Amino acid sequence: MARIGKSLLILLCLSLLIIVNSCREPEEPAANQVNRLVVNDEQINESFREIALHEQEDMELYELILKRGKENGSLESLLDQAQVNREVRRKLLDQTQVTMNGSKKLVSQLQFSLNELSVEKEKTLALELLNLYEHRADTLEEFVSTYKQSLLADQRLYEMMRKDAEPDLVKIKQVLQMRNNEFAKLQELRRLFNQQTATFNSSNERLVEMKQRG
Repeated sequence: MARIGKSLLILLCLSLLIIVNSCREPEEPAANQVNRLVVNDEQINESFREIALHEQEDMELYELILKRGKENGSLESLLDQAQVNREVRRKLLDQTQVTMNGSKKLVSQLQFSLNELSVEKEKTLALELLNLYEHRADTLEEFVSTYKQSLLADQRLYEMMRKDAEPDLVKIKQVLQMRNNEFAKLQELRRLFNQQTATFNSSNERLVEMKQRG
């Protein structure tokens, strides 16, 4: 009787396990989870496109300012436009940083859920993607910080040009050097960010292909 009782207990436990497992929510594919980061990136890409447009406008304004300065013309209206342009780019940078901060929080959530996946190949690649994304987020953070320093250098340069007194050429050259240094850093960070983006996108395509193969 005792053996029969133990056998019934084992069968009951197995039945309960089967019921519990059958009631579990189906796993969300890794590609779907990582896609949430890709969706957030669309807003970042849009901000970058807008920043690039304003950069082009700023370069044109800078050329006009130099030309008018050589001709001893009034610079006020052009300097005002340059100031507005800087503020627009600063806001776009802030917006980009807020979006990326949200994505970094999402990465922490995804690390937990992806670790629970049963398909090892998908889990391994998806966690690798999160690692790539975090490095890319760090690069973006440095890019935003450096870009803001560049905007401050621009602001100092244009403030010097507003003064009625004889411009201090030594100080202007110093600010120009700072501006050029920050610009060089920006170019390198932009190159690195684009490279990291390409690597992330390539790995993400592999994850999507895994999902499609089922």
